[in-house]
Amino acid sequence: KKLLQDTEFSYFDYLKISKALFYSVWMADGVEYQEALSEDIASWVDNVKNKWAWLQSFLETMRVNWDGIDKFRIDKYMYLTRLVLREALKHALEDPTQWSQILTQCLERSQAKGLAMSFHLADIYLEEMPDCQNEQKIQLCQPFLDLFTATRLNHVVNRVFEKVLCKLNPTESFEKYLFEKASSKKKMNENAREKLYELYSKIKGKNTPLKEETKETTPKKKKTPKKQEEVPPALETVMDTYYSKPKKVKKTKAEKQYDKLVASNNTLENTVPPVTPMKRKASPSKNTPTPQKRKVVFNLKNNRTQHFNKKESVADMEVPQVEKRTTPTKGLLKSKPAKKRKAHS
Repeated sequence: KKLLQDTEFSYFDYLKISKALFYSVWMADGVEYQEALSEDIASWVDNVKNKWAWLQSFLETMRVNWDGIDKFRIDKYMYLTRLVLREALKHALEDPTQWSQILTQCLERSQAKGLAMSFHLADIYLEEMPDCQNEQKIQLCQPFLDLFTATRLNHVVNRVFEKVLCKLNPTESFEKYLFEKASSKKKMNENAREKLYELYSKIKGKNTPLKEETKETTPKKKKTPKKQEEVPPALETVMDTYYSKPKKVKKTKAEKQYDKLVASNNTLENTVPPVTPMKRKASPSKNTPTPQKRKVVFNLKNNRTQHFNKKESVADMEVPQVEKRTTPTKGLLKSKPAKKRKAHS
């Protein structure tokens, strides 16, 4: 705190300090210690020399790292942002233009990364607003009004409409602002335009046909038919020669004969149909059994042929059974011939 009070740091130095504080809150355990630490960090806004650079760096670090916070630690970071926002809005009454620039930058960048933080800021913004006049409140809420008209995301439009716009006390300047934004010709989300009309009709206390008036004042442009482009003659010749003519298919002799018969005889009686190509026999698969080859024998006596199957004949033959000998035979095995010895010289 003494360093922050005595020395004036740059924006990038404040970014490093806020990143270190982010991880100090990350590692903080215990409810009492977490609350004391977050209150101590929020009180730095009064002690810092360049408070706007400090607030900008704090919101930037929270926006960048908000999506990486898990469900177990999100509560302490939501409490920390609430306390810092409470202190920031007290100083925003002194210089609202500087605060609106910082907040608009944070909300615009949150559309790309850290969208959940913009939702949280919209939820707590009016709750932490100090007591002031309605015109000052509307002026401090200007960043959310700009976000409402500029964004293309419907869920952002619905959240800002419910939490910010509907809770503001309307004034004459605010009614004019709503009417001008709703009836403007600038590109806007259709859902946002409908919400502005709805809010303006509630403030007036009657259903005003504003949409019909704006439609009459801004008629739709008629769509003119596109002129057909002239095709150059060289391209037409190429298209006629290569693309327009169908390819000729050669006919078989049988088809030509059939065409001649049809031409000679107007009726199709006693005509030969075109020859269809023969289908190839399907090759036998591995599971299908292969037919067995049989030998044919001619018998002169009976004057007939007989099919001879080798496997069946061998299976039908009677094999003589040999008696098993209990004792081994002697003398059947011959002795091996003696090896010839080499003569020594």
